[in-house]
Amino acid sequence: MASKGRKEQVPTVRSRRLASILREKRDASGLSVTVAAEKAYLAPSWVYRAEKANCRPEPNNVAAILRVYGVTDEDEIRYIA
Repeated sequence: MASKGRKEQVPTVRSRRLASILREKRDASGLSVTVAAEKAYLAPSWVYRAEKANCRPEPNNVAAILRVYGVTDEDEIRYIA
């Protein structure tokens, strides 16, 4: 049940796909949620929510975390973000 005043967001296909990509990239990088968040100057809860498709992450935050994961191709970053 959603808390009072908050609507539950149903993840879209795009947000689930992004969540999957972010999790795969983090796993491949070998970083924990906490370390990845710290390196990207994001809260660990942001990384967790993004990987669970529980938020709509801003493209600049997605780009920052992808760079931490070692993605260097700017076209790939723009496509994913």
